[in-house]
Amino acid sequence: MNLPFTIAVALVSPMVPSFLARHPEVRIILDVENRVIDMPMELADLVIRVGALPDSDLVARHLATTQMWTCASPGYLAARGTPSSVAELDRHTLISGFNRTMTWSYHMPDGSTEQVEVRPENVVTEPAALGPMLAGGVGIGRLPDFIAERAVARGDLVRLFPTAGGDAIAVHALYTSHRSLSAKVRVFIDALVAHLAVGRRTR
Repeated sequence: MNLPFTIAVALVSPMVPSFLARHPEVRIILDVENRVIDMPMELADLVIRVGALPDSDLVARHLATTQMWTCASPGYLAARGTPSSVAELDRHTLISGFNRTMTWSYHMPDGSTEQVEVRPENVVTEPAALGPMLAGGVGIGRLPDFIAERAVARGDLVRLFPTAGGDAIAVHALYTSHRSLSAKVRVFIDALVAHLAVGRRTR
């Protein structure tokens, strides 16, 4: 299975021990990298991808949808002030996962959408690396909820605009076709879907 680092660490590897205990006959190879592979050519049984999917002949199964939380450390907010509105974000040091101008969207409780254009002062492409940097006070950034909520619960980060819904990003499992989907891959996907569903209910 080929999958990105953050997904491997935060979502998949925690369920592998219990899966192997139930299915000791299955051998798992987690190929952890952020490079998008050519699945048919590299002989992966399964790939996990985050975000919009390109057109392809691969079959996609939805695993989860994550929201992006806007966060900063208590220390940063004490020094620079806490933005009271989305528009005030442009007065702050913003950290992005992309080295280009981005738009962050927020879906407000009244049904409206507010946006801010982000010209990042620093760029961190890996969410697992961005979390500790934000906790260290470098600025304001966005993290997937499954990473951010733990840091917020510990008090390392503060979630900004908690009543607003952030951009939603889908996580999918991709494989070549239903006919070639082996029993071992099918049972792993089913176990992963169940694991993620339980995680959502217990948060």
